[in-house]
Amino acid sequence: MKTIAKFRFVLSKLQKERQTYEIRNTHELRRTYKARNVNLKKGMMLNS
Repeated sequence: MKTIAKFRFVLSKLQKERQTYEIRNTHELRRTYKARNVNLKKGMMLNS
């Protein structure tokens, strides 16, 4: 019984860490995507 509780505790901890990691990843992706969009718009303005 004790081992199962310990396993669940570790599992929940890992899930929380993964969630924060995924949130950070999506945030970074969105930032780079935004920067890329701005660069594309600047390039279009220069081309036209």
